[in-house]
Amino acid sequence: MEKDFAALAHRWDAHEMFYKNLYAKKMEGPKAYQSYLNSLDKEYIRREYLTVPELGDVFDEFPEVEPIFSTGVDIAVWKHSRYTPTYFHSHTYFEIICVVEGSCINRVGDKTVLEMKAGDICILPDGVKHSIEAMADEDIILNISLRKSTFHTAFYEVLSDDSILANFFRQCLQGTERAPYLYFKTETDSEVWHSICRMYLEYYNHRKYYDKSLHFLMMYTFLLLIRNFDQYYVSGQNKQELELLTYLRKNFMDTTLSKTAVHFGYSEGYLSRLVVRLTGKNFTKLIQEYRLNATCRLLKESTLKISEISEVVGYRSLEHFNRQFRNMYNMTPSEYRSKNVQPPQRRF
Repeated sequence: MEKDFAALAHRWDAHEMFYKNLYAKKMEGPKAYQSYLNSLDKEYIRREYLTVPELGDVFDEFPEVEPIFSTGVDIAVWKHSRYTPTYFHSHTYFEIICVVEGSCINRVGDKTVLEMKAGDICILPDGVKHSIEAMADEDIILNISLRKSTFHTAFYEVLSDDSILANFFRQCLQGTERAPYLYFKTETDSEVWHSICRMYLEYYNHRKYYDKSLHFLMMYTFLLLIRNFDQYYVSGQNKQELELLTYLRKNFMDTTLSKTAVHFGYSEGYLSRLVVRLTGKNFTKLIQEYRLNATCRLLKESTLKISEISEVVGYRSLEHFNRQFRNMYNMTPSEYRSKNVQPPQRRF
């Protein structure tokens, strides 16, 4: 089963190749990107339900209709297309975001930013605005969609106890005050992920009684989450903490401890302790990590010179940049680029 899932999940379909080409063109700069947008077949984009925000072809809200629930079942399981342009949207159904490999950034509402890694699961109610950013070849994200209109009858057993999961879904169905998401960190628990991957194969293959199998596997996954995982959080950090982390992610190129402290009105000592508490890293280490992550992305996906990348991510000394990169990855930026840049292959 694992081999079947891996082969299917890593395969590049036409939509993913479209999005990857779109992303690559965007990295070339505004002029080249606009020229590429002008050349696109708009009718093909609409027919295939492709997302190109610059062309206005996006849905603010996805209803319980085609293409997600086109087969009439209560559960749909599909792979999030890598490199899909990021944009805010909501659903009239429940969505479960499952990071199988790699990572993604899940923005929920105006402030919450969830940096999801392999083994993380996020359950979103209907009507919650969110966006998913998965911009790397290794980012394998599965989305499980559950009809809200039939949830009470289809998953009655889930609602009958007093677990965190049951309370969450009951609040969503009753329209009372609810949390914007429910989050589980499973650390790639084999039972949970075997069940989720099996669901994907069942939905994809559409074999006889697959709808009943999906229901059974979804119930089993819920059971495992209730039984084995109590390290969840509902509302995330408070507003100020989220604003701080968002600020650092957006300004890692040129911010400093003193500049950040002034921006938020903190003392440098308090800010240092707060960053460690929130991230487990000191300020300098966190900024270095953001810069080097951006470096790896640019080495793989742009044609910028290494000296230019060094400046873009915030280093003023090329020597210091090279030294930090080597310390982190045990190779030079040039060696990293050589090992990770491959000519695009059409696999569909």
